[in-house]
Amino acid sequence: MMVERQTIVTWYKPEERLPKDDVFVVTCISGKFGNVTYDHALIVANWMDDDGWFFEDSLAERFHENVTVHAWADLEPYGGD
Repeated sequence: MMVERQTIVTWYKPEERLPKDDVFVVTCISGKFGNVTYDHALIVANWMDDDGWFFEDSLAERFHENVTVHAWADLEPYGGD
């Protein structure tokens, strides 16, 4: 049986490309916040040109200076068949 794989999103490294200003995206982050560790966790965030990343996760947002954003992807809905 042959399986077809579709790419629904494209991931970008922040050092190569940033999202548009104030648009929500999915981010892959790592960071340690007290006794909580995120290791390549998926978090919704938005980028602001003047202020950097803002995270929808309250813990990541509170400790945003300890967060590493590995990559981000657009949140466009799947438009396939």
